[in-house]
Amino acid sequence: MDAWTLEKGIDKIDFMWLDMQGHELSVLKGSPSILAKTTVIYSEVSLIETYEGVELYPEFRSFMKSIGFEVFIEYLTWKDMGNVLFIRKEFI
Repeated sequence: MDAWTLEKGIDKIDFMWLDMQGHELSVLKGSPSILAKTTVIYSEVSLIETYEGVELYPEFRSFMKSIGFEVFIEYLTWKDMGNVLFIRKEFI
């Protein structure tokens, strides 16, 4: 995502919505430049290993906290997946 945003001249993201069938966290980890300039992220999270090798919600939440995001709202209404709204701490 870093290469794509650079190529397109995108220097910040106000709201990012991710639903990538278990690849959300790997995409975020591979995009440190644009992630540092993102305010809000709404993402699907896995509660169980629905997809092989997927990182589960506790790891996802821990990573997001380590880069300055807090959980704002959790929609964990299914037994296997849910959606979470993360907001950069300084905007809460």
